[in-house]
Amino acid sequence: MKKIIFIALASLFCLPHGEVKAQSVAIDFSQYEGSQITNSDFEDWSGSEFDNVPVGWHSFESVELGTPSWLYSSAQSDQHTSSVDINLHEGTTGGYCLKLIPRNIAGLALANGTITTGRMHAGSTTPSSTNNHAQMDMSVEDKSNGTPYYAVLTNRPDSIAVWVKFISNDSATISAIITDGTYYQDPENKTYTNVYAKAKNAEIVSNNGVWQRISVPFTIQDENITPKGILVTISTNATPGAGNEKDVLYIDDLELIYTQTADFSASPFLTFTNVAAKNHKVVMPKGLIGYTLGVGADGNLCVVDTYLEGDVIPYQASLLLVGEPEKTYTFSTTLYENATEPTQNEDGRLVPATELNEPLDGYSYFYLANSTDGPLFEPATKGLKIENTKALMRVKKDNAAESYNQIIIAADPVGDINADGGVTIADVTSLVNRLLGKDSGEFIVPSADVNGDGTVTIADVTALVNILLGKTN
Repeated sequence: MKKIIFIALASLFCLPHGEVKAQSVAIDFSQYEGSQITNSDFEDWSGSEFDNVPVGWHSFESVELGTPSWLYSSAQSDQHTSSVDINLHEGTTGGYCLKLIPRNIAGLALANGTITTGRMHAGSTTPSSTNNHAQMDMSVEDKSNGTPYYAVLTNRPDSIAVWVKFISNDSATISAIITDGTYYQDPENKTYTNVYAKAKNAEIVSNNGVWQRISVPFTIQDENITPKGILVTISTNATPGAGNEKDVLYIDDLELIYTQTADFSASPFLTFTNVAAKNHKVVMPKGLIGYTLGVGADGNLCVVDTYLEGDVIPYQASLLLVGEPEKTYTFSTTLYENATEPTQNEDGRLVPATELNEPLDGYSYFYLANSTDGPLFEPATKGLKIENTKALMRVKKDNAAESYNQIIIAADPVGDINADGGVTIADVTSLVNRLLGKDSGEFIVPSADVNGDGTVTIADVTALVNILLGKTN
């Protein structure tokens, strides 16, 4: 038994959706280009050149030398090794972490234990010189251990987080710089204009030698820069050449964090794209309804899937949200291993707003106009200023209308209390238990209001039984 609903009003009212309890799941740090850094859990040590260097990361083994090679030769071994720490941090599922130690250079100086996604350059015998740095240039094709001297990043994270275990009386450091992919070095030797954002913590202390999670927010330098790569550098000491040979820095499970919110204006309608990494679970907050859209046989926009409070939003899914005007909703984001894919309709579907930068041939694009009367989709052109967390409607040109101001929703079956896709005696039991307080779950929208009077009472149990008996009015 289906209801056909047309969204054309400024506000919608519904009963709350059933609560989904928190789950304890294994972390999957599989990498997805553009959102996370390759091998950021330091589990892959299969490099063909240096078996003591994690894949995707680089150090003195592949240093670009600007000073006599003998000076750094003794710094190139055993500065970083895979380590099975007896007490890996809480929540990890891998068996390895990175062990980073300093190295005495021929009895003349101490080289900080350093690892980077870029390439190490040694150009001075003075440790503090900017000629000693990590560098990144995505136009350079050189590789080490089978991976380039850069890490691809096309998304815009809010912070970088990493687990560390530091044994030292000094301070360790981590820095991350998001750029447009052209040349950049850390520390800087000039003012660079190709930087989107920076994150740095040069005050990582021992914390009694126990594991701690360090989180560093990104500070935007130029929001007009399009992210293409990230340079991450971690060192056993914040001061070049300082520290002690006995210093040890364990590093594990580095990740880029994406915090997502939906900020409504005067309209109760908003488009939203899940830009979190594939190994993150993004959950619908209370008070919001989300819809993925498609194009029906009649050429109108129609709902493909509905997402309610507690539902996990599929990886890179784009939704039409319905919420309260002038309100901000925050999406819960946690590490997750069971990433799902959204249902797709290639005749027409909501897509990330960034697709307008490189639109597909044969399709027309529509953006959600600021309308309080209903979700109005107007034609969009390349160059339209729209946030990367928003979405566009992409429709095949042969099917595209001039605009869209009506969306057809096929609602869930009334009486499907347990949301198993059908109405059976099990739904009667579930409804009775909830009314008696024997089930803490909340009611499914709009299934529990069987008689449609706006409330859920024993009368709905009677109405549900009548449905099963075929005695509908």
